Amino acid sequence: MQSEGLHPNHLTFVYSLKACGCLCLIEKGQIMHAEVARQGLIGNDIYIGNVVVDMYALCGLAGKAQEVFDKLPTRDLVTWNALITGYSNVGRSDEAFHCFEQMQMDGVAPDATTLVTNLKACSIAGDILIGQELHAESILRGFSEGSSFLGNMIVHLYANCGLLTDAQNIFDSLNTRDTIIWTSLIAGYTKFGFAEEALNIYHQMQSEGVTPDVVTYICSLKACGSLGEIDDGREIHSEVERLLLIERCVRIGTALIDMYAGCGQLVKSHEVFDKLLVRGVDSWNALMSGYIMNGDGEKVLKCFEKMSSENTLPDLETIMYTLKACSILKNVCQGHGIHCEIIKQNVLGHFDEIGPVLIDMYFNCGSVKDAQVIFDQLPHQDLGSWNILISGYVNLQMYHESMCYLDKMLVGDVSPDSYTYVCGLTACSNLMHVDRCYQLHTEIVKRGLLEGDHSLKAPLMQRTIVWNSVISAHLNLGHGDEALSCCKHMQGEGVPFDAITYISSFKACEAAGASDAGQCFHSDLVKLGFLESEIMIGTALVDMYAAFFMHAESKFMFNRLSTTDVIAWNTFISAHFKTGCESTIFECLERMKLEGVLPNSITYTCALNACSSVEAIKRGKNIEVYVYGENQETDSLTNALVGLYAKCGLFKKAQDVLQRVQVHDVSWWNALISGCSQHHLGEEALGFYDQMQCQGMIPDAITYLCSLKACTSTGQVHRGQEMHMMITKKGLLTKESFIGNVLIDMYAKCGLLADAQVVFDKLPFRDTISWNTIIAGNIVNDNGNEALTISKEMYKKYVYFDVASYLCSFKACGSVSDADYGMQLHSEIVKKGLLEWSIFAGNALIDMYVCCGLLFEAEDVLQKLVSRDVLSWTTLIAGFLRHGCDEEALLCLEKMQQEGIQPDVLTWNALIAGYSHLGEADKACQVLESMEEVEPNEESFQSILAACSHAGLVERGQAYFYVMALEYGVFPNVELFTCMVDLFGRAGHVDMALLLVRSMPLQPDIVAWHTLLAACQKWGNVVVGMEAFNSALILDEKDTATFVSMYNTLACADKVVGTVIDMMEESVI
Repeated sequence: MQSEGLHPNHLTFVYSLKACGCLCLIEKGQIMHAEVARQGLIGNDIYIGNVVVDMYALCGLAGKAQEVFDKLPTRDLVTWNALITGYSNVGRSDEAFHCFEQMQMDGVAPDATTLVTNLKACSIAGDILIGQELHAESILRGFSEGSSFLGNMIVHLYANCGLLTDAQNIFDSLNTRDTIIWTSLIAGYTKFGFAEEALNIYHQMQSEGVTPDVVTYICSLKACGSLGEIDDGREIHSEVERLLLIERCVRIGTALIDMYAGCGQLVKSHEVFDKLLVRGVDSWNALMSGYIMNGDGEKVLKCFEKMSSENTLPDLETIMYTLKACSILKNVCQGHGIHCEIIKQNVLGHFDEIGPVLIDMYFNCGSVKDAQVIFDQLPHQDLGSWNILISGYVNLQMYHESMCYLDKMLVGDVSPDSYTYVCGLTACSNLMHVDRCYQLHTEIVKRGLLEGDHSLKAPLMQRTIVWNSVISAHLNLGHGDEALSCCKHMQGEGVPFDAITYISSFKACEAAGASDAGQCFHSDLVKLGFLESEIMIGTALVDMYAAFFMHAESKFMFNRLSTTDVIAWNTFISAHFKTGCESTIFECLERMKLEGVLPNSITYTCALNACSSVEAIKRGKNIEVYVYGENQETDSLTNALVGLYAKCGLFKKAQDVLQRVQVHDVSWWNALISGCSQHHLGEEALGFYDQMQCQGMIPDAITYLCSLKACTSTGQVHRGQEMHMMITKKGLLTKESFIGNVLIDMYAKCGLLADAQVVFDKLPFRDTISWNTIIAGNIVNDNGNEALTISKEMYKKYVYFDVASYLCSFKACGSVSDADYGMQLHSEIVKKGLLEWSIFAGNALIDMYVCCGLLFEAEDVLQKLVSRDVLSWTTLIAGFLRHGCDEEALLCLEKMQQEGIQPDVLTWNALIAGYSHLGEADKACQVLESMEEVEPNEESFQSILAACSHAGLVERGQAYFYVMALEYGVFPNVELFTCMVDLFGRAGHVDMALLLVRSMPLQPDIVAWHTLLAACQKWGNVVVGMEAFNSALILDEKDTATFVSMYNTLACADKVVGTVIDMMEESVI
């Protein structure tokens, strides 16, 4: 036109600039821009200005479009839309949204195009928050989602950003749905791992007569590959072949290769590849991807060679597949060669993408140093690279290093995801870091990584993996109750169980003692079509039912196993060994032989460990003969034989077994000591401990563990202190946490609480058992305040609370009446669901509220318990009586019996003690005489004698004392004699009380003499008081209470007290 001398006019420039924009002819567009600027058309003609802005926007030069826009004297809706389009096309959603706000401030109202363009920018950038604001704005301005263009873009935005539930809801509300909107939804489901839903939408789309386009087919083929749905994939293949799309679109061919590879049909995948007219790098990559998925690294490297021979240049994805192939083959030499080639070809511009794959390759090849160097060189250490580094150390069982880098990651700017936490939990549970494990679990919950919601970006199966990891970590740490709570929470959230989840849930039920929950999980497993006969699931069920003494169910599950080899038999025998079912074990041995399955050393070890009764000893001897006859003798079998004879008191026989062994191992001595210790033969255990040292054997951690328990049971704390010194010298406390726990227990039970605290404070690692032991030790020693302080410290430090922790803490709360902390813990166990299956926790909670005087709260807990036993009701009855509510106590007794729970001796004792405490001696006596089918015990008579004593009923008390042995078979112990001393003393019969103490068939303890002294103080009887005083000093010359009581006796009788004070001062010195 110009060559013919014609001058372009206004319309010529408009159409030419539009053409430049559509064809992205930026150079010609800039020439025209210069010309219209020279002619002054931009400033004078808003239409020309708009077209220039639009041209730059369509060419992707948003900054240049902004420059032109800023110079325009006037701007209308078209101008603003053009600029927003520019930012939208390059995914700059913040700038697009800023323009959207600015145009409104300038008085220009947005239209549907403005909103669609902004929504497109948000979708490209993945900016869902701004997208949701724009969606809300469209509703406020009355733009209908039903509008095809706007509705399509909103669905596309939500689907592309992972808010699939919202995308589906809007999609369902639309009146008309074209191919684009169907494809957007399918693409969203496919992108975020919901392949089944994607295929369902594809089928629905076809049933409604909507024609798919190329993108629809590509997304649907990807979904087929993810699910392994070969039939649907073949149908789509036939359809695209019929439409000749494979010849026209390389991407369709690549998607087919990918689909067949995902379905494991690699031969078919290669057939499609060979038929392609044009094989670009994407096609090669799809084929390589298939081989990688199927673990065939060799074929990936062959593809790489052939691709190079055909002069097809590899891209970044190709290089990654070759590195992964080296990783699969553990071929560090070839991997290193590719690494050098990357450096040579200067591909390191993409080091952020290649670096993590290199790290993974070096880790899989065992070259940790190279992996670490690559990680340190990464210009940007993102979440993916951190995960590869941490998981690499975990896979090589370098758990300390993995936790070190996890901690470094957490203090940086990178937020962990579910996979990071899975690795962290694996490392923590293997290192037995209970506190750290609990902290990670808490963090996972806070971040919502355990919630199964389609609106979240992670698919449900990924949630399953995270849950499995959390449950597994709790099981590894022995936290069965917490593991079970996780299983129930997972179920409640709708997260699907896989085989691993079910196996873990059975183990959790077994550890937590929750048989009902176990049966429910079993029922769910059957409904979902999991095979009970599958060996891993089946053996887990065998184990669980045996643990609940449900031997018929256990046997039934065993008989349904697909294979019953020696391993399956050993599992079955081991499960019954745990429950002490000896007869079943020996029946199994016979049945194994009949079925032609030969027992091995593990089978015999289990059988020997189960022998404990006299009859079983004979069987044990038979096994011993068979074992030695068949030359199956192993260390574990020898240990089992030694343990068998030791726990049955046949020490000579145990030593005979040891003498047959040429070299004595420390584990054999441990078997002897452990056998004695487990059966309360403490003296014998310590004897063998001395004997092994005389023979030059060096004790190990297990030796000390069993020997310290023997010291505890025999009260020989001095021996324990000697062992403590040796343990410290050998550094065992820093290596084995259980040794520290046993030391704490020994000192606490022997009354040396200060020493127990010192051990606790010096422990390098304190697990839940350490905390429980020190709390329980303080409770046993009547130091409730300290027990409570420690429990609160444990809680503040996020140390994991198991059932025992709650039991001890409730006991401590009750002892000092701290109801506030008790209520806090109450809410914790409700959240964890402990009250649903742990009757122990429920009873402890009732007791805590009773001790704090909160009887209605205690009753409320009892009413909400899923199951109640006699102790639940007895605790509440005792509480009502202790606080003077005898009518409520009797009502509880009546309700208890209505539930079919019969009162036991503890219930009747609670009633007697309660009436005694209230001074209702007659009622206490009536309860004793009305006890139905339950024989009273020592505690019953202690309470009744206390009631008679406080009421001054001497004759009735004497009558009960004399008949308790004749009629009830309860022979008086020191405590009952002391009750009689108190009965006579309170009534003023001091001489009779003294006569009773002197004539006791048992040695009076210091409490008996204190009781007599108290009577002397009351009645001013100095003569008898002096005898009681001197006798008490013989038992404990430093007992302050004895001196105080004698001082008060003399003072009441107006006698000289100086001598007693002098003696007391000398005693203190």
